[in-house]
Amino acid sequence: MDRNHTALILDGSLGHGCVALLALSGPRSGDLVVAESAEPQRSHLERIATLLPSEASRAELSAIVVGVGPGSYTGIRAASAAAAGVAAALNLPTIAIPSDRALYAAAKEVGGETVVLPLGTREVLVIREAGSEIAAHADAPASADLARVASRLPHAFANLASTALSEALAAAARGEAPQRSEIQLRYPSPPRGVDGRGV
Repeated sequence: MDRNHTALILDGSLGHGCVALLALSGPRSGDLVVAESAEPQRSHLERIATLLPSEASRAELSAIVVGVGPGSYTGIRAASAAAAGVAAALNLPTIAIPSDRALYAAAKEVGGETVVLPLGTREVLVIREAGSEIAAHADAPASADLARVASRLPHAFANLASTALSEALAAAARGEAPQRSEIQLRYPSPPRGVDGRGV
């Protein structure tokens, strides 16, 4: 009998991080289990260990979906580092998804059109259907409720990655080596001391 397959979903765009496990096959296909984020001091790796407590559960892991920003600078770096480490350790494919697209999709699910993330005391990141832009805090539009957006974020990532996950499973069934998307982080503006582009 073919083994069950799961995908790990990681994102840190909202700061506290999103860690979830998506069933890709078997009787629970499509089910999402989300690691609790009520304790912000728990790292991505600690929450991953909660979702994958045994060697058998880790053996079912078939791909990693990672949000690459923009969003919380510290959060997206932590999520991408965890994704890269787990992928290397278990020889798994990674699928990079823009966090702003997932945030917008999650907002739509809860009846919102705009997500506004603070970028410090002066600026915010405004995420709309057309894309993301930095705005002055004073000029920020109304935002969808971030707690409700966070509750739907794992589902949004699962939906956005569905085609790539199907392709990864098909490639594995053919015996092909895992394909790793480059985890190239998208920042709303270059971090200090780095020459880069905004979103």
